[in-house]
Amino acid sequence: MLAGARVIELGEDPFTMGYRVVSVAEEAVAAEGTGFIVSFDYRARAKAPVLDVVRRAILTMDPKLGRTPAGDS
Repeated sequence: MLAGARVIELGEDPFTMGYRVVSVAEEAVAAEGTGFIVSFDYRARAKAPVLDVVRRAILTMDPKLGRTPAGDS
């Protein structure tokens, strides 16, 4: 089995992860899923922007996540 994870959408305070497990023996995808992660400040008891250090690490792995689609403001 091979497993992979990546950020597929990056917002101000949330981001979405995509996951895939591939069976090497079957040469096929065995499972796929997503997770919606919201950055949270437990002291303030409120959602918070994704930390800059986390955002930079995500963008280092996938720079296109930092671009907005044409027409978005």
